[in-house]
Amino acid sequence: MYKRFLKLSSAAAALSMCLSANVNTAYAETSASVMEAISEKQEAVDTVDKDIKNIEKRISSAENVAEQYKNLLSELKTDTNKSSLKCISISTVYNSLLSYAVSDKSNNAAMSKAVRDMIDSQGNSIAELKENKQELLDEKSKIENDISELNERYEELREEEEETEKKKAEEEAASRVSSTTVTGGHNTYSYSDSELNLIYAIVGQECSSNYEGALAVISCACNRAVSSQWSSYGSDPLSQLMAPSQFCYSIDNYWRRRLNGNVSQFVKDAVNAALSDGIRNHNYLSFRGYYTEGSVCIGDNYYFNSMN
Repeated sequence: MYKRFLKLSSAAAALSMCLSANVNTAYAETSASVMEAISEKQEAVDTVDKDIKNIEKRISSAENVAEQYKNLLSELKTDTNKSSLKCISISTVYNSLLSYAVSDKSNNAAMSKAVRDMIDSQGNSIAELKENKQELLDEKSKIENDISELNERYEELREEEEETEKKKAEEEAASRVSSTTVTGGHNTYSYSDSELNLIYAIVGQECSSNYEGALAVISCACNRAVSSQWSSYGSDPLSQLMAPSQFCYSIDNYWRRRLNGNVSQFVKDAVNAALSDGIRNHNYLSFRGYYTEGSVCIGDNYYFNSMN
């Protein structure tokens, strides 16, 4: 009746041994591999927990039966006249258990011996179940130790991978940064103070990291102003900056906080250089805040779609 639990314990032990054999392999792989091993081991722990609970129920039931056997034996010892009647009335199940060992229920001594044998047998079953439970508890502890080691390794690998990813990103970003060439002699534009204030705010919102980045934004608007591809949006930089769904002006209102000159001086210097002096630092017509294939980083934006 209890062999099932022994098999479950053996299965859990085999699973743990199998998983333990994979620990070093997982260590040599990635954090994802380690996390997968952790997940598998946690499933093993859950299985062992279920087996332990089932065994605890069996132990409790067996102990309850053993206690009733002891009570029956006590009655048989203290009440020889009525013991057979009490035995018959105690339970149909017990009567069935006794019947195979005692052909004559009126024989008190034989019945007592049969009950003692049952108590011994039940005690052996309880001891076997408790032994199985301890084996499962030991196995659970081993698996949990493996999980603890794997968790530590997972954190180590994640740190290593994050550092590797960071270095890779830095290297990629460095390789994409354009060595911009500042050129002059381009179109110049005149605006009122209020219009300049608006341009400063838009350019400052699009890039406020450094002079080169701010000049790249206003250069993009100036390039569009002379490009047939964007002529429908206007022939001057401000019209391009205010075009629908192009720059931040028509997308959100964050630029408003930069009005009234609330931008870095290098933003103003970059805008003035482009508008008054005809300075540009690239020939691109578009940019995004993230990398796309073939784009180059200027400031904190990525530029693409060069002019023909």
